[in-house]
Amino acid sequence: MKDFDIDNLPKINSGFKVPETYFDELPTKILAKIIVPEKPVISIFSRTVKVISAVAAILIIGLLLTFKVGNSSKMSSADLENYFVYEANVNQFDLVENMDQKTLENLDMHYGLEKEEVIDYLDYNANVEYLIKE
Repeated sequence: MKDFDIDNLPKINSGFKVPETYFDELPTKILAKIIVPEKPVISIFSRTVKVISAVAAILIIGLLLTFKVGNSSKMSSADLENYFVYEANVNQFDLVENMDQKTLENLDMHYGLEKEEVIDYLDYNANVEYLIKE
């Protein structure tokens, strides 16, 4: 076997050559392809104005709907009374059962009679059982 000496062997040309100014122009060519055009700057205040106007519009619509719904639910006491008079399934016990204490106190009427007078009348009246049943 022959001794192998890389320095003394004849060299083969590869056939590839780099142009002389290739490495000088390479960074500028790469940067020209990478550079992205600048986007316009959007001010924070322009977004804030849009957000504030959107929130104000939502609040105005909400308030208008609230007032519209609140005003449409008013009915007169005569309408309510007629409903209870002509509704066959509602009796006085159902009405009293669904009233709160404040409403019941407002319904309390004063006839100018004292408790003692009522008790005396009931003691001497023979139809107490009839009145209690009624």
